[in-house]
Amino acid sequence: CGMLALRDAAAWLRAPDPARSLAPAGYRYAYAYGISQSGRLLRTMIYLGINMNEDGPGACQPDGDGADGDGSDRNGRAVFDGLLPHVAGGRMGEFNHRFAQPSCQSNPGFGHQFPFADNTLTDPLTGQTDGLLRRLRAGGGGAVPKIIYTNSAAEYWRGDGCLTHIDGAGRADLAPADETRHYLFAGAQHLPGTPEVRDGAGPDGSAGAHPYNAVDYIPLLRAALVNLDRWASEGVAPPASRHPRRDDGTAVRQSEYLANLPAIPGRRVPSLPRLWRVRELDLGANAGAGIAAYPVTEGREYRHVAPAADADGNDRPGIRLPDIAVPVGTHTGWNLRHPDTGAPEQLQSMQGSTHWFAPTAAMRRAAGDPRPSVEERYAGREDYAAQARAAAEQLAAEGYILAEDVELVVSNSLARYDYVMAPET
Repeated sequence: CGMLALRDAAAWLRAPDPARSLAPAGYRYAYAYGISQSGRLLRTMIYLGINMNEDGPGACQPDGDGADGDGSDRNGRAVFDGLLPHVAGGRMGEFNHRFAQPSCQSNPGFGHQFPFADNTLTDPLTGQTDGLLRRLRAGGGGAVPKIIYTNSAAEYWRGDGCLTHIDGAGRADLAPADETRHYLFAGAQHLPGTPEVRDGAGPDGSAGAHPYNAVDYIPLLRAALVNLDRWASEGVAPPASRHPRRDDGTAVRQSEYLANLPAIPGRRVPSLPRLWRVRELDLGANAGAGIAAYPVTEGREYRHVAPAADADGNDRPGIRLPDIAVPVGTHTGWNLRHPDTGAPEQLQSMQGSTHWFAPTAAMRRAAGDPRPSVEERYAGREDYAAQARAAAEQLAAEGYILAEDVELVVSNSLARYDYVMAPET
């Protein structure tokens, strides 16, 4: 009922209402944006086919003459024109089940099951044939919204991010869906970061083994929303998907990633056997009715891949802000539990980490850091600013950030540079 209410609220906003001051003729377009749990809700709604207007004749017709102003009848058409599920990874959620836990992250359940990807395909483990868009396409495709999925590197390290565009065997890239785009925000964690975050001061009050990730990806989200609007309302296609791929070597097995990381002083790396996994699940005979048998029985593992890293340990694929393309540190989508909290070999939920470069060559040698220092990379602040600006302008030219946000992105980059080079830090 909650999912139907979301749909019907949007349908009501699109219907004519003389009492509505802002849009008495009805809103022409509707978009849904969900972060994390609510992003998984949007993926669940897509899969269940909940995006069709079900009112009677004359519904969702802002001009009141049986059409929406562009010659098409909205009755029986998509309610949401566009969706932006953010940091939802490859999961759905527990939103329509007995004893559901909508915020569940780690415990296996309904939200951790096939299908993970847009197009209809056969799962290599369960043998099921399904896809997120299958039901919405069944009526001719009129209810399929434009969808831009955005994820951080953290969704890949929890095991499910790769399943949205790579097969469950981890071998082949999936054919992209015409209605969707998939973007990895390279080197980012679940929530946007800031350089001032210290150990034990996570955005959710948690304590990690390493300093939290400093990459602020908000400019990428702003551009994704504008691109979604232009795609749905004007037919202007957004930039191509950017994510790890098997065919170009930017999606690698987690073991390969860990074996090739630079030996950063003081940094511990995840234990391969303790990494999170998505597995084949048996929820019992009544699972089809939303009633699971607990504890859930887990079976074989889906193959998991992660974004490949460069020589500094930064992600190679995805949309690379100057933090990654012109770095002053190594930024990852994973962090480890603080030893004081126990199980220090395990990943910390949703958090990433940042390890700054040494400011000078002498400091780098003294620390035994294999990564070139800031002064070995850049001739000074002006040189760094010029390189960061060139990287930002390239992203703007490609459509991954807004032209109006170039100055913001450069300013963010310089804030990190100044933070690293400040004597007190």
